[in-house]
Parts: sequence; structure tokens; C-alpha cells
Amino acid sequence: MNDVDQRLEEIEQGASGPRTAAMFDFDGTVIRGYSVEAFLRRRLRALPVDPHLLAGVVLSRLRTDWSETDVSKFVRTVAKALAGMPEQTAEKIAGQVLERDIAARLFPDAWRLILAHRRKGHLVALVSAATRFQVAPMAAELGVDHVLCTKLVTRNGVLTGTVDGEVVTGWAKEEALRKFAARHDVDLAASYAYADDAADVPFLDAVGHPCAVNPQPRLHQVAKERQWSICRFRVASGPGLPGLARTVSAYGATGAAMASALAVGMGVNRDRRQAVDLAQGTVADLALALTGVTVTVRGEHHLWARRPAVFLFNHRSSLDLLVVLKVLRRHLTSLAKKELKWFPGFGQFLWLSDAVFIDRSGPGTAGKVITEAVERLQRGVSLAIAPEGSRSLTPRLGRFHRGPFVIAMAAGVPVIPLVIRDTGTLLPKGAHVPRRGHVEVVVGAPVETTGWQQDGLERGAARVRDFYLEVLGQQPAPCPIPRETGSGQARDLDTPTS
Repeated sequence: MNDVDQRLEEIEQGASGPRTAAMFDFDGTVIRGYSVEAFLRRRLRALPVDPHLLAGVVLSRLRTDWSETDVSKFVRTVAKALAGMPEQTAEKIAGQVLERDIAARLFPDAWRLILAHRRKGHLVALVSAATRFQVAPMAAELGVDHVLCTKLVTRNGVLTGTVDGEVVTGWAKEEALRKFAARHDVDLAASYAYADDAADVPFLDAVGHPCAVNPQPRLHQVAKERQWSICRFRVASGPGLPGLARTVSAYGATGAAMASALAVGMGVNRDRRQAVDLAQGTVADLALALTGVTVTVRGEHHLWARRPAVFLFNHRSSLDLLVVLKVLRRHLTSLAKKELKWFPGFGQFLWLSDAVFIDRSGPGTAGKVITEAVERLQRGVSLAIAPEGSRSLTPRLGRFHRGPFVIAMAAGVPVIPLVIRDTGTLLPKGAHVPRRGHVEVVVGAPVETTGWQQDGLERGAARVRDFYLEVLGQQPAPCPIPRETGSGQARDLDTPTS
């Protein structure tokens, strides 16, 4: 058992309820590195920055093991670099920075700890010397309701370049923690705090369960002297040159395999559907094998219980589609953005598979998509749809759209949930070369939609999403849809059945 697993066990055995708080430092604790770097890169594109201020920020970042004074000076330097920026521009940049940089820096172990505290009903907060433009977007993405951070002065909607009050570091961070505890009737002796730097010693010392995360040398020494917990958050290594070589091989081999499978299917049987089915399974098997990704399915019998069906899958990675194709194998198509229709190779394959293309710019798009999707289902072809709409930035499950449930209800077919785990770790959003690893798919029982009315649709959709949350460990509610349990129910898809 590693140190993070020990911490998770300690949380599980500890107090429950909102009188216990879990307070997380942000930079270096929840995310790798410092969010200000990405924010300032975007700021440079919006407005010019005084080169002396920019140099000060860059030079400050070269230091490690900061004191409270170092952190305070650095944050005030950053605040000056933002002078003259409209608050709305800063908020827009904050969203862009989250999507294009910060979300990918999330420590998986930090997410595990946040989930563990939420399952115990603890109040979870991010407490940081950084500004709300750096911290608040990630807090919202992770479902963290409380943010304590450094405030900036604005005048007429424009940042002035000055800090409002104290920088939330050192003793000011501890004071912010104590005021939060008083407002929310929190028992600090039963509470938890996580941080990585020596400037956070007063903050950590204020709670009964402090934890030094990837600590800098001075904090590591203090933690050892005071017998605090120390957690080393793991960082997945990059795929490197072998991974790049595997990926290049996969692209070449799967392209050839797709062409061969389509040629065989069309040439022998002159059946477009059979040709597509052969190509889908072959491409998925080959691509995943060559990139070193194995797949295990749990609840496999649900895949064939009712067809056609609307198969739902949570979407974190470009690997998800390959995993879905490997699991479902045949008589399957999907919804796709209209722009993908013109993507060389892939677009033509989507067209051959009878995908429903979505044109979000035109009027009446939703009705047309529903009509075409129902027509596919009535012909016996199942649909694979990501109810979140697009890839999520973090492991947190996104909001489900109504569309897939409306389609299933209109066609009178069931929805079948596929919960995919760990593709986001192997190939995060924005990455192009997957790491070797294992993916698990948990299949829920078919959820019948026949006879659903409007209120039934909302309840049914919520029930299905609750199943995802339960399987992903993102809520404490009991599982509303039957799932498979026990090691005997799982099968490695790369191992033939006897």
C-alpha cells in the first residue's frame, strides 16, 4: 500500500459529515507546476506587458522552496502584470487556460483524495495564494464549492494591478482557513489539509490531519519532525520514442487493415454493412494492440441483451471510440460533427458506417438529427453516443444532454450505459501518443424507454447518470442499475473465451 492509499484508508475510517473540512493548496498540490505561467502566456496575447515586470515574474519562478515573503512578493508582481486588463478578459483567458493547459496538469491522486472526502460528506475547498482567475475554473470543473484565494482590486471592471488585502499565504492562509472554519462550524481537529511548500506550514499546522504533498525540502523536514503524513503524488511518464513508434505503426497498419477489410467485405458479399462491421472490429483490435492498450469488460452479457439500442459512453479521450468499437463489434454507427465528414480517411469511413452528421449551424438541426438517428435504429443499427457531448477536461463526469434519451424514446429502444475507465490517463485530451495501459469497461443493464413521457425521460436520464457516478466512485448514492461484481465477472477482451 502506497502513501496515498494509506491516506485514503485514513479518510475512510475518519469522521463523516460537513463539520470536517478538506483544504487543498492548488499549485503544486492539486496540479503540477504553477498555473500563473499559462495564464501570463495568454495575457501576453491580450495586452502588452511591461518587460521589467515580466522579467520579475520569470526570475521569481526559478526559485524553489519559497518563504511566505517570497510568495507574497511574487503574487504582487503578477498582479502588477495584470494591470489594465478588463475583468471580463481575465475571465475569458481563465477559461482558455483551464481547457488548453491547467486541466491536463491535474494530479490523478489529488482527484482520488478529493473524491474520497466528498464521499464522506466533507466540505472541500481550494486555498491558494493564486487569484480566482487561476483557481476558480478548476474548482468548478472538479465540483469543489469553496475557493479561498488572493483578491485583486478592480475599478470600473478593470484590474488595477494591486492586491485587495493580504496575499493568501503563510499566516494569512492559516487565518483564511480559521475564518472559513468559523463560518461553517468546522471542527479543525477532525479536518485535513494538503500543501507542498514551507510557506504553508501554518496552514497545515491548523488542522488535525495535515499532509505534505510532494514536499519541498524545508516542508519535508518539518513534516518529518512533526510526524505529519507525506504523500508522493505519482506522475505518469510520457510514452517516449517507443510510444511514438507504436503509434506510427498503428496509424499505418490500421489504415491498411481498414482498406483491406472494406475491400473483402464489399468484394465477397457486396454488403456495405458487413464490410463496415468487419472493418470496425479489425481496426479497433489492431490499433489498441499496437499501441499497447488492453481492455477488460464487466457485464458483457448486457451488450447483447437488446439490440438495436442506444449505447452511451463517457468521453475523456480519443481512445474511447476505439474501445467502444472493440466492445460492441458490429451493427453500430454514431453521431458525428459535420466537420468530420471531410476529414481524410476517417470522414469517408464515418459516411460508409452511416453516421448521423450534426450541423450545429443550421435551423431545425435537432429534429433532423433525431429523425435520422431513429431511422438507423429502426433498420437494426445501434447508435453509440457520448451524452456529455464532448470530451471532458478532467475525470469528473460532465452534465448529460437529453438528446440520446430523446432518440431512444422516439425509437422505442433501450439505452445501455458503457462506463469507460482510464482512457483519459492513457491518452489525455490534447495528447496524440497513448501510453501503454489497461482500460476497464463496465456495462449496465438495458434501461427500457418504452412508454417514457417527458417526466419519465428526466428521471430515466438521471438514473442512468447516477449509475456512471456510482461506478466511477463520484457519489455515495447506491447504484440504481444492476452491475457486475466479483473478479469472476470480468473478461479480458484480448483473451479468447474457452
